[in-house]
Amino acid sequence: MAGGNSKMNRSFELIGPQKITVNSNIRDVEEVVRLCLAEINPRLRQDTERILNSGGTVPFGKISLSPAGVVWKSKEPIPYAANCEIQN
Repeated sequence: MAGGNSKMNRSFELIGPQKITVNSNIRDVEEVVRLCLAEINPRLRQDTERILNSGGTVPFGKISLSPAGVVWKSKEPIPYAANCEIQN
């Protein structure tokens, strides 16, 4: 990174009945994000496992998880046991 005083701006959106944006302007933003993820991740994992166990596919942007493996965009699933990497 050029220039030692560069500051990275980060934001984290929680979308539900009300949209909440947490960004780097908030004091102790790392702690806020950690607390949010501690609450969200277990529920997200349970929902993901439920969908996969019922034969469904779970999208995460351009990557999806399916019972057969990881799907990149709309390509064929890559089996979970395969060694691979995704390059843009």
